[in-house]
Amino acid sequence: MTPIGYEAFVFFVNAGNPVKQLTIEQIQGIYSGTITDWETVGGARGRIQAFQRPENSGSQTALEQLMRGHTIKQPITEEVVSGMEGIIRQTANYRNHGRAIGYSFLFYAVSRANDDNPNVQKMLDWIVSAQGQDLIQKTGYTPLEHR
Repeated sequence: MTPIGYEAFVFFVNAGNPVKQLTIEQIQGIYSGTITDWETVGGARGRIQAFQRPENSGSQTALEQLMRGHTIKQPITEEVVSGMEGIIRQTANYRNHGRAIGYSFLFYAVSRANDDNPNVQKMLDWIVSAQGQDLIQKTGYTPLEHR
């Protein structure tokens, strides 16, 4: 595999939610159930709908690591979403209000080591160049060298 940028574990909310940033402690509070209202973290008053992924999925495992000893609250059935696309859609559309939160990974692309297409290496050389890494950053990923 050829890494071209770094992935990030990100949290996202409904576009109508005024909360644009949360601390790790606030995320831990939300997913442990000690923070249950958006007003507590600078949003409009309303119950937080914290979506989760199924147990043993990569992103659920990342959430468990982020919780650092805090117990994750047991989600109600409608708060568990199976696919990455599903959790994004559910968070964006949950009952037409901005109370939802979810999480996912931003991934980097890779190539096969045994690919004999001569254009693969050309593309890889470009994507790790300064110009390619600028594109990686502009699309929301983290470049190989933090700039």
